[in-house]
Amino acid sequence: MDKIKKDYSISVIRLLACIMIVSCHILQYYGSELAWWLNVGVQIFLLISAFLYGQKEIQNAYFFYKKNFIKILTDYYLFLLFVVPIYCYYTNTILSVKIFFKLILGFPALPGLGHLWYISTILFCYLLIPLLFYISKKRKKYFYYFIFCFIVQVLCSLHLIPFTGAWINCFIIGYIFGNFYKNFGKSIAIKLLNIFLPITILFNIIKIYLKYFTNIDYRMLHLFYQYAHVVLAISLFFSLFLLLKNFNFNSSTKKFFVFTDKLTYDLYLTHHIFILGPFSLLIFGGGYLYYSFDSCY
Repeated sequence: MDKIKKDYSISVIRLLACIMIVSCHILQYYGSELAWWLNVGVQIFLLISAFLYGQKEIQNAYFFYKKNFIKILTDYYLFLLFVVPIYCYYTNTILSVKIFFKLILGFPALPGLGHLWYISTILFCYLLIPLLFYISKKRKKYFYYFIFCFIVQVLCSLHLIPFTGAWINCFIIGYIFGNFYKNFGKSIAIKLLNIFLPITILFNIIKIYLKYFTNIDYRMLHLFYQYAHVVLAISLFFSLFLLLKNFNFNSSTKKFFVFTDKLTYDLYLTHHIFILGPFSLLIFGGGYLYYSFDSCY
């Protein structure tokens, strides 16, 4: 797999997305509706990973899986090894076989650890990358991409695979955009933003009206809300990307963002249990939501 030159604008976006996610959970603790908008940081995380991998060559699927699964699971398992025993003792929770295997596979299984849905989702997305790379070499690749996204959504909607289809497709779209960027450069990012910005505005105006000003509650509406969130993430990502492309990063700034790049994943893993979990540091802050199973996404 070839390397691409480090893009510090991506590092800034990654840090901003992390701040959005932490802020989202703090606001969720206090019952603020704004939390359900700031959680778009998770979809931006998915776009970042996919966008970068869309610019790379996959020479060997086995070594790709080995490298990336180790990267994701090492810190994750260390987190579980430290937190889960204390968690079970503190909350009198019995760690059943079912809960154990769900945690091992990266699925949320304990209250206060709801954010761990991201682990299983990103690992599943990584499983798809060699296939996406294979499709990228096909003559009718855009048709195959569309069919692939459609199949993913159907399988998820029928609960044949335990993921949110819109989030998997967010990753797939990010991969496609990364492939575009590799071939056409900054100009394609501008064109994509020009396409998605009006779609984002339209979709989210409709979402706001239906969600906050009507009593309509159909299953298909929730699917629409998810994709409105996806296009919001895409527009935010490309707006920030193009804005930061003009920024001149000096050596000290680069060192800072190299450091934050290493920090954001571990911060994501650990922050939730200290906000919405049984070890919440906000319990004395007057909020009413405490010890939550769900992570806002």
